Amino acid sequence: MLMVTDDSLKRLAPSLEQYRNCDVIDINPGVCVWSAKLHDYLQPRRHLLVEPDRDLYYPYIDPLLNAPNSRYQHVSLETKIYNNTDKLLGHGLLPKQDEKDPLNTSDRRVNQSLLVTLNLTSRAGDRSKHVNYIAQSTYSAYSLLKSYLTNSVLNKYGLVRVLMWAPHSQARQILPTSAVHRGKDSIVGELCGEAELITCSQEFLDRDPREHRVRVQDYRQVLSRMEQERVIVPRGRQVKLKEPGFLDIPRSEILSLLKSKSDYSSWVQEWLSLEDRFARGEISMSKVPSPKDDVRHRCYSRIAKQLRIYRQRYDFLMKQRKTIHSLLGRRFDLDDNAGDDNAQIESKYEAIDNEAQKLIPHARGYFNLLLDDYRISKDRTTGLQWTRRHAEPLINHDEEFFPRQSLSLIDFRPRLSTLKRIDDNEKATHVLYVFDRLFYGPGVSLSKFLEEFAPGIVEYSVANVPALQTLMRDWHAGVSGIRARSVPSDVLLEIALAWHSWPFRVSTDILQRDMPISERASLVAAS
Repeated sequence: MLMVTDDSLKRLAPSLEQYRNCDVIDINPGVCVWSAKLHDYLQPRRHLLVEPDRDLYYPYIDPLLNAPNSRYQHVSLETKIYNNTDKLLGHGLLPKQDEKDPLNTSDRRVNQSLLVTLNLTSRAGDRSKHVNYIAQSTYSAYSLLKSYLTNSVLNKYGLVRVLMWAPHSQARQILPTSAVHRGKDSIVGELCGEAELITCSQEFLDRDPREHRVRVQDYRQVLSRMEQERVIVPRGRQVKLKEPGFLDIPRSEILSLLKSKSDYSSWVQEWLSLEDRFARGEISMSKVPSPKDDVRHRCYSRIAKQLRIYRQRYDFLMKQRKTIHSLLGRRFDLDDNAGDDNAQIESKYEAIDNEAQKLIPHARGYFNLLLDDYRISKDRTTGLQWTRRHAEPLINHDEEFFPRQSLSLIDFRPRLSTLKRIDDNEKATHVLYVFDRLFYGPGVSLSKFLEEFAPGIVEYSVANVPALQTLMRDWHAGVSGIRARSVPSDVLLEIALAWHSWPFRVSTDILQRDMPISERASLVAAS
């Protein structure tokens, strides 16, 4: 982890200058390599090492504690961290921190005197006593992000910046590269702040489900930003573009994928193997006499039949993809060249939607995904944060971590503009209630999502949320034609606030009763 910590700190250095001599809360430091590097750079006035398993990591922790004029202090929490926040910060461990009134907008500010670094990985052993177990469950990435809405947990002393090391599964929830991975974690993150991926493995980027041409275009845009901002990438940390999929190249060039390390489906791998044998002359596509030696009946060999089936399957899938691109192209042209004849325009949109419904289910789902990616990426303010990144992440490697694994480092900085709109405990309660139920399925429509709350809420939202009306008009679709995963986070916030003002909503007391202890405590304290 030595090299990746050095390179990551160099990337973070300009923005960390304002945090010199601050307090640091370091949760799950483990072998303390990152902790020591961060400490040396920031020179904090107090550095709390919240490590429950000191017996395991004492060879790494004790030298830091026993150093001359050490500012480190070890803290051990054996129960859930949200129950111990008061114990952690209320017993003189951080005397310079002043507690703020929950949900008081005048007290909502970014606390630059406190920095949190968090390790969300899990370890073997007695998980019931591990903060690491809590990090994976109670103190997950989502628990951390939604604490910004209530000034609870680590945000009770002001909104804090967090540097979190996370497994790829959690990092992808916070910073999805496509609408297909967009869920409540990323939406709450979009509302509460800006998340930047500092470092990750190549595997994280290779799981990007977008088309090859879209990835290439996105990569070029980011490279342009990096050149403008003069971002330097150390040797060996450069991003490698994901190799094209088997439908991204013509069949005549399909053998070029034999050297690919991509994890294709089993039938594609078998097809490539047969095509390779055919190219070497081991398979003949000429008809041969039937097994009964009837010269009047000739047929293909069993292997040749299988090869023909795979080729036909490829041709069919390629035809479906071309149809998808044609439909999307027509739709995008309509979006860019909408005229004054609304009736004629709507009929063209309806015709495109009807043709999309005729696709096979898998192709129809792919059409919807590409459309959602286009919609959410077009919103440069509250859309996917991945498409707004200023630089490509630094690539790390398994052998740089102990124990050996692949992790991502995310820099999350809170943003006040949206949080100031949630200015009382009732609003926070109902916003959390709505966001906790995002989503019921990857392709669920906005209308189906809203219907889960109560009958009539769909009509009420359409009538009382101007941002939703604008979205429907711009996208030429009703609420049943808009998938929840493609709705910008600011529009979802407007819908949540409309739910709060709906006269037939569930009462605040009932909702708070079912909330986690940390959220309920902060909300009740504000009432």
